[in-house]
Amino acid sequence: PPTMEDDSDLFDPPRRITFSFDSSGWLYTYHLGVAHYLQQALLGGSGGGGGPSSDFAFSGSSGGALVAGALATGIDIHALASFVISCHGECQYNPWRMFPCTDRALQRFVGQAAHKRANGRLRVLLTRIQLWTLKPAVRPETVSAFGSTQHLKQVLRASCHIPFLAGPLPYHVPRQDAPDGSMLHAGGDFIDGLYWPSVLFMWRQFDRADTLVRVSGIGNPLAAIRPPLPVPLHWVVLPPPPETLWKLFACGYHDAAQWLAEHT
Repeated sequence: PPTMEDDSDLFDPPRRITFSFDSSGWLYTYHLGVAHYLQQALLGGSGGGGGPSSDFAFSGSSGGALVAGALATGIDIHALASFVISCHGECQYNPWRMFPCTDRALQRFVGQAAHKRANGRLRVLLTRIQLWTLKPAVRPETVSAFGSTQHLKQVLRASCHIPFLAGPLPYHVPRQDAPDGSMLHAGGDFIDGLYWPSVLFMWRQFDRADTLVRVSGIGNPLAAIRPPLPVPLHWVVLPPPPETLWKLFACGYHDAAQWLAEHT
C-alpha cells in the first residue's frame, strides 16, 4: 500500500508547465522581461490570475520568487518592471535600500485575495534558520499554501531577505492556521532562498511529472531561458543604469519569445 513517504501514489495532481525563476537580485529585470512575454503570449494578460491552474504553475527564489508571485497572481508585469527600475536612483549605491523598495512594491501591487490565486500554483523557496534545536540550523523550505494576502507578502519578502544587507536578524513569518484551526504554515525565521540544488531538494515543481522550464537571469547553462552572453555578477547587488536594466528586460522578452517559438 502507498505510504506517506510516497505521496505521488496518494494524490494525482494536475500535470502542469512550471516556470521556475532562479535567485537574481537586480537581474530579475531579465526575469520580468521573460514574465512579460509569458503573460502576453500564454497567460491571457494581467488580471487573469496567470492562466488556468491546471495548465501553469510558478516557482522562484529571492527576486525570482517575486516574479513567480507576480505571474501567479496576475500582476501587470510591465507596470511592476517600471516601478522596479524607478527605484534605481535610491539603490544604485545603497544596496540595502532594495528591501524598502521591495516592501513598497508588495504593498502597491499585491492586491486583496491574491493569496487565493497563489495557493497551489506558486512555490516559494526559503531558507529556514533554526538555532538551539536538534535539526539543522539552516535548511531549505518551500511554501505553496498561503493563509492570507499578508502571509503571501511575508513569504515573498522572506525569500528576498539577504542577511546583513537587510538587517542582522532573519525575517520572521508568523504561524498561519487554516479556517478549521489546523496549521497551514508553521512560520519561523527565514532568509533568502539562496541556491539550493533542486537535485537534492525538489523545490521547483509541485510534481516530478510536471514540465519544468527554468529561467536564469545570471545565465546558468542548465536553464531553458537565459541571457545569451555572460552578465556581470555585481549587477545582482549594484544595479547598472536604467537603460541597461530596460535592455535586460527586452532581452528576457526576446529570449522567452524565441523559446516559445522553438517549442510550439
